[in-house]
Amino acid sequence: MESNFSVKVEFELKEISNENVKKLNEKLSNLEGIKNYTLDVNNQRLNIETWLPLSCLHQILEEITNSEVSLTGMGNMTDAAVVQLVNYSDIKGLIRLIQINENVCVIDGIIHGLDNGCYELVIFENGDLTHAFESLGSRFNSTQINNGKIGIINADQDKKSIFRWVIKNFDISDLVGRSICICNLTKKLSCGIIARSSKIFDNFKRICLCNGKTIWSEKQNF
Repeated sequence: MESNFSVKVEFELKEISNENVKKLNEKLSNLEGIKNYTLDVNNQRLNIETWLPLSCLHQILEEITNSEVSLTGMGNMTDAAVVQLVNYSDIKGLIRLIQINENVCVIDGIIHGLDNGCYELVIFENGDLTHAFESLGSRFNSTQINNGKIGIINADQDKKSIFRWVIKNFDISDLVGRSICICNLTKKLSCGIIARSSKIFDNFKRICLCNGKTIWSEKQNF
């Protein structure tokens, strides 16, 4: 798997001041892994083309601005999906799938709460979490995916795994509505539904339609 294939992402900045604009321009213009960026001060939007892991980029932006930052869009004229892992134990995280073109997909994620070691990232047939792991169905198989397995992740001593893969001959359009599960050798540990995500310029709302909360109060609950 390659890692330096760039993707376009969109962030909303909670606070944008003249000082923040100056800091962002100074940092981003010299940051390795940033191909280009545009800052829309009026709409508090920052569009970046990058091959950095998105969780790392998110942390960098919050450190620069000393305020909250929310990722609001991924990709450009392509498919994008997101998985929020259900917290059945102490494991939680986000996995993002970004279709660059019809043959290339970037899978980017951060997971907390895993014991130090290796784990499988597996796609299951169903996106039904009614009975937790029991209703996920069988491992998903296709010409692209064998026995559901899409990769191995490694958790460090801080119980955290950050990963970014570029996978060729991979199409996420048939995966939306299914589920992704974190598995070890003997059991399933955490899972989430693959849900379609906003693309760049698709999400200019500040209210989450699922529960009426602003994107900032929604972020605090994760």
